[in-house]
Amino acid sequence: GLLGSEHLIREKDSFVVELRAELNQLKANPKEDLYESVRPDGGLTRINLRAWLALDLNLDDLVAECFAVPDQKWGSLADLIELWRAYSSTRPELKMFTEELEKIGYPPVHHSTQYSLHYHPAYRLVMTKR
Repeated sequence: GLLGSEHLIREKDSFVVELRAELNQLKANPKEDLYESVRPDGGLTRINLRAWLALDLNLDDLVAECFAVPDQKWGSLADLIELWRAYSSTRPELKMFTEELEKIGYPPVHHSTQYSLHYHPAYRLVMTKR
């Protein structure tokens, strides 16, 4: 939530192809929340794709919402490093992971296999509608 989704959004055509492929693999779930805030200020939101499918919403609208996110200024790498150091300093189990992040310059990190298997994340980041 600190840096937005600029590391995930590339070229529009390939983004749409990948999104369609993911949507085709999912089952609609009307019990899942459509939106989940990912920032304390509420400005950035996950739109859960299974809930989105259950509502039969427009794909072009979703794509447009996703492509609006990288245009925003969310935070800096320095902000991320400061926040991560403060958080990880209270979590000894993150020491080795933090050392690795420092060595490689804090690149975008994807969900762990364990997280993915447990939670089955399927979402995109969009700006919160006000």
